[in-house]
This record gives sequence, C-alpha cells and structure tokens, in this order.
Amino acid sequence: MQLTLMPLSDRRVHIDAVLAEYETEAANAFGPFVHDLLEPLQRALRSRGVEGYALLAGRVPVAAVCYARYSRLVRITLLHCCEAWRGEGHEAQLLSLVLSEAGANSMRGELGREATSTILCEAMVVSHPDPNQLFREHGFHVTEREIMGAELGSAALFPRRPPPYVEFSRSEVVFRLRGWQKGDVKTAGEVLRRANRGSIDGCIYPELVDPRLSEFAVQSIVAGSFGRFDHRGSSCLVALPEGSCAGIAMCTWSNREAAFLAEIAVLPQWQGLGLGQALLDRTIARLAAAGCRQLFLAVTTANSAATRMYAARGFDRVRLFGSYYRPVGGDS
Repeated sequence: MQLTLMPLSDRRVHIDAVLAEYETEAANAFGPFVHDLLEPLQRALRSRGVEGYALLAGRVPVAAVCYARYSRLVRITLLHCCEAWRGEGHEAQLLSLVLSEAGANSMRGELGREATSTILCEAMVVSHPDPNQLFREHGFHVTEREIMGAELGSAALFPRRPPPYVEFSRSEVVFRLRGWQKGDVKTAGEVLRRANRGSIDGCIYPELVDPRLSEFAVQSIVAGSFGRFDHRGSSCLVALPEGSCAGIAMCTWSNREAAFLAEIAVLPQWQGLGLGQALLDRTIARLAAAGCRQLFLAVTTANSAATRMYAARGFDRVRLFGSYYRPVGGDS
C-alpha cells in the first residue's frame, strides 16, 4: 500500500495511535515512571510545539518522527513505526528526512534560526529491530545509557523532618548542603556547563555545555519536564564563606511513591571529595522521609565513577538504551 508523507504542521495529521503504541512499549521496557518522561512530548504535540513528519496509510498514521530545535541543536524525541508496518525501512526514511533538513540548515540559518550543528536522538524506544545499526548507518555516534533504580526502604529509617541544611568539611573547606531555592536556576545552569565540559555527557547532550541552553535545561526540569519538581528533595551545595555553588542535585516525582533523579553535578575542582555522594544521600533521605519508595535515574554507562557511586548506594540496572548524536556540517 502506498504511504503518504505529511508534516506534523498540517493540522489534519494526528499521530495518537503511533504515540500510544510507543508509550506502551516504553512502559513495558522501563516501567510506569516513563509516562512522566513522555509527558513533555505529549504537551508539545498537543500545542504543535514540535516539528516532524508522519507516514499515513490513507488517514491512519503508521510511523512518525518528532524533533525540536534548541539554538544549534536538533533533538529527536520520537522515531517510531507501528508494529504491523515494521521491517519496510520506514524508520530509515524518516531519519534520513530529518538529516537532510538539518544538513541544509547547517549551511545557513533557516528563517532566522542559527545553523544546526548537532543532532541528538534520545527516544527511549526505537521501533527498528537494531537501532544501533540504524543510527550508525546514518553517521551517528552510539553511546549506551542505562536506567538504574533503588528501593529506598522504610521511611522509619529516615527522620520525618530532616534538618534544613547540613555543614561538613572536605579538604579544609566548609560546605553547606541546603535545599533548592528560587534563585538557584542560573547558578545550577553554570554548574552543569562547567561540570560537563569535555565529558562524554557533554558530547551526547550539547545543551549541558552551552551557556544559554544549560540554564534552559535547568528551567525545564523545574517546570516539570521529568515530573513534578521537588524543591525540598533537590539540593544546592555551597562552599563557605563566600557561598559559591559547588554542586547540585535535582529530583522530580513520577508518582506518590517513585521519584527520578534528573541531574546531579559537582564542579571539576571539587570532584573526588565525596560531594556527589553527599548530594545523593541528602536526596535519598529527603525523598524517603516524604514517602518515596523507589528512586530512578539515567546514567551514561561509560561514566564508571558515577555508576560505581550509584551501585554503592543500592542502585541496580533496570535497562540499557542507546543515545545517539551526530555533528552536522562537518566530520561525523
């Protein structure tokens, strides 16, 4: 049957069936908390806040790709084909279309936009039978990420009202570990940028090292991109007496008993002193005292220091998934 290619900007196009199947497969693979991670995509689709294309059999959508532009970054958030239509190369067709548009835009700013420099795909499930092969064939770098989870145990193990802040010393410097405050967004963006500069995560997620986009990434978490943001469970670590921020931890609630550690970062000059563990321990204590029973997070497998820290705190691997990125307009 001949399929029709339509842009998502056409208001006659609705991909609810494709999205529903994608959500079901993602939930089966990662667990129910994934629904909160997909909510921003749903909101963007409802408001036509993403770009993309759909393949239709008559009026029925059978495959779709969704992506959004952030400054010089194009982020693919959905690349999915319905099960009955798989094996016919539809994912490759849609991915090639995005690459073609991004490649053209790398030569010139389109409609006043900045030229695209990087394409990132972080769709948690790709319907292709071998996603790694698909993306390698299209010039992407392939990196493994994993979801890890921990059972936080009984709330009786933690105080009902943990202290508002904790002070401790490391390397002759006094640090204060406190809860999240309204003015921490800009500072947290700077911590993310400096902590990820030159790291594998900085390559996979260019927004983490972009001065403008790192702050936007923090704002997105606070606004609910990964579930309801927890101001009390999230933390800022400051070095005294000047009070400069040395590290952050940001967590969100997926439901009444499960939470997600969206970000944790420590400035390079303070790494290796156990500050990341201190941030993680405070987050766990705060969440457990609030009734959380499970805490999940995503980490790049190649970041062995982080995976060891999480494993030491009782986190186990839930599932591996691929993260794919490709420079545009230069060597890939």
